[in-house]
This record gives sequence, structure tokens and C-alpha cells, in this order.
Amino acid sequence: MLNIFQRKPDQRDKLIVLLASREPDPKLVEVLAARSEIILRETFTTRGVIRGLPDADLVILGDVIPLWDVDTSLMQHTLESTNIPVATAEGMLAKPEEWIATARLANRKKVQYLPARFVLVTGWAGGVGKSTIALAIAKRFRERNLPTAILEANEGGSYLVSRLGPQLHSLYDVITGEGKASEWGGIKLHPIDYRASQVLSEDARMPDFLVGLKKGYTLVVVDASPNHPFWPRLLDLATTILIVTAPREDSLYQAETLLKELQPVRAVRPDLHVHLIMNMVRTLGERVGMSGMVDASIPYNERMATQLDPRMADPILNLLYPGWTRGANPKAAKKRSPVEKPVTKSPEKAGGKWRLFGKKG
Repeated sequence: MLNIFQRKPDQRDKLIVLLASREPDPKLVEVLAARSEIILRETFTTRGVIRGLPDADLVILGDVIPLWDVDTSLMQHTLESTNIPVATAEGMLAKPEEWIATARLANRKKVQYLPARFVLVTGWAGGVGKSTIALAIAKRFRERNLPTAILEANEGGSYLVSRLGPQLHSLYDVITGEGKASEWGGIKLHPIDYRASQVLSEDARMPDFLVGLKKGYTLVVVDASPNHPFWPRLLDLATTILIVTAPREDSLYQAETLLKELQPVRAVRPDLHVHLIMNMVRTLGERVGMSGMVDASIPYNERMATQLDPRMADPILNLLYPGWTRGANPKAAKKRSPVEKPVTKSPEKAGGKWRLFGKKG
């Protein structure tokens, strides 16, 4: 069960100060402990900092121990997204009243601890909405105020540029130092076309960039083609693979092909999660016929796709983070979502049209 930590609103007047340091200054600890309006909490790891943020009003940050699942850059990105004031030990000792006043006035955002994911949204078939789903996942996840990035690794032109505008800096610009990564709604964007990708695939800086991307963000969504030159490196970094298909004979066959191609990787990496996502489901027959074979289905809704309605990503985020929908709004959890996971039934019992990616004989 995934633990989600959220601040519970109450009427207390005391400030919670999170002191993060492997070797806290004894003088600072004494000063903070003597103040009746402060509740002092301590941690000494990067994970402890992120887990302490939901309740913290002020963070005093020193040298902390980085852990394998929470890199220092991920901690910094998360701190930047919360609006929680961050002081140094020296700054707090020099101007304690100023920092306490800043903490009381800060318009902080809700934050929660979620484990990092590096997700490949992929598939051989074209026209199944893969890129739209990838962007919707990033958009929905960013609503939780956690560091989010999206990377393109497709054949052809850039979907992000065509959808969001030509003003975006490309991944090529970022790697070569010609520009900084663009943002869209707080999401770091790394668009690139196939021709530039071929150039960067030989660049010695790319492996370190991809590793840094994984370490620096809670969720990295990669809109990826299995035929892309980045694919082998992306596969090594992936925690989850989402194979997007549609209820068409050709796309179902291609999804089955990709699943078979991934079998050797899954055999040596039991921690790699692979999910089949059925997009553009138009009829109840398609939903019931494929139930038990897919992990999530998304109904065809042209308006939601055109407007990039982030709710279309909820069934997928429930796979990545079990309890996602309940964590967003416990009171609304009982309400019917505009997109839902299909009811699990045996396709034979349901009289389904499809067997495992093929018609019933």
C-alpha cells in the first residue's frame, strides 16, 4: 500500500520547523527548542526532508545524506515547488524573527511524498493517442506540486512543439548549452525531433543527462518509440513501461509483438512493470471484450483529448501510484470518474470479441 502524506488542516498557531542536517548546530537546536511557538523536528537524509515537508512551515537546510531513491537534485526541485521557506543554519541564527515571520506569511502549496517513477509511454502502432496520453499524465501529476518532466524520443517531428508552440527550447539546445529547458504549467519539457536525436545519441553527455533527469524529478514521462536511438538507455532507466494500443486489429497485433520483445528484459528485471493501456475505446463491447487483458482503458473522447483534460490520465496514475484517485480527493473517491478502469471479467464469459490480440475462431 502506498503511503501518501498530506497536511491536515487545523487551527494551531505553532510553526513546525524541519531541521535537516547530518550534524546540526547545537546552538541552533538550543535556540529553536527555547521558542514556545516552534515545534522542532529533525532529519538527516534527503528522503527525510521530502517526507517532512507536508507538515513543515520552515525548513532549515544543511548537509544531508543523499539516499538511493531520493537524490539531492530531486530534494531541491521538490523544495522549490512547495513555496516553503528554506533557510540556512547561519541565516536562521542571524535573523530568527525574520525567518519566522516569513514562514507565517508564506503561501505554501500542498505537497506529498511519492516514490520516483521513470515511465516509458510507448508502442509500435501510430494514431493510438500515445503522445496525448504522455502529456496528460505529466499534466495530471504536476497538479500535486511535485517535480515533473517529459522527454520525447519519437520518430518524426516533435509532438510537443506542434502542440505547445515553436518557442520551446529543444533537448538539443539544453545538451549543447544553447538554452534552458522550457516549462509548461511547471512541467519541464524536453522536445526533440528524430534527426536531432540521431546526433545526440552519439553525444557523450547524453547518458549523464538521462541519469540526472531520473534523479532530479519525481516523475519523468518519456514519449518513446522502441525504434528510437535513445531506447536502449531509456529501457535501462525505466521503472514502468506503458504500451498504448487501440481496439484495432493492427494495433493489437503490434502491442502483442512489443510485449514479446520485452520478455527477455522482464526476465532479468522483475522490478520492471509493464502495463497494457487500451485507448480510444468507443463501445461497451470493446471494453468488456478486452477486460482482463488490459490494465486500464480510456474511452474515446475527442473533447478531452483536444483540451488535454488531465483527468484522462487518472486510470494510468492509479497503476503507477495505487490509491492515486483517493489521495486526490477522498470525498470524491466514491464518485464515478469520467474515465475508469474496465470491470475485470473473463472475455470468454463476457462473450468478448477478442482473444489474446486476435479474434475468436
